[in-house]
Amino acid sequence: MGWCEFTPNKKWLCYVSPYQNSHHLTVITIVIRVIIVISLVEFAVMILFSTLQLQLDPISEAFLDAGLLSVFSTPFLYLWIVLPFIKDRDKAEEAIRHLALHDPLTGLANRRLLEEHLDKTISRCAREKTYGALLLIDLAGFKPINDNHGHEAGDIILKDVAKCLKSVLR
Repeated sequence: MGWCEFTPNKKWLCYVSPYQNSHHLTVITIVIRVIIVISLVEFAVMILFSTLQLQLDPISEAFLDAGLLSVFSTPFLYLWIVLPFIKDRDKAEEAIRHLALHDPLTGLANRRLLEEHLDKTISRCAREKTYGALLLIDLAGFKPINDNHGHEAGDIILKDVAKCLKSVLR
């Protein structure tokens, strides 16, 4: 999916794979979709012209044809080509935000998200004249597990602790 890293100049760099969504549009797919839409709409306009049997000079007929083609093809082009790009961009932005604000191993919020929530909570408590609480958890004896059994064992414990925390917190 991707990853984020905190650079020495205190900025987040996030990388998201462009191929995480198997439904992404390629250039060939876009060209084919544009050709299909324009062909079908042009076919419908030609049927309309032959049904109405308008007596127009060739220039007026060409302008009317172009106008009808643009008016009727635009919604289809938007729904079939532009909208999927917008949805993919929104998904990528959400993935980047998640990577920047959550630990990749545990999926728990990182320090940056904690600071965001803490600022909001402090402001809300001051505004509403209420109290808040912050719970800090220290995993006593965790360093020896990493040292004696390896980081894989430590990762398993961190994942289990995160799973327990997620099951009881909102």
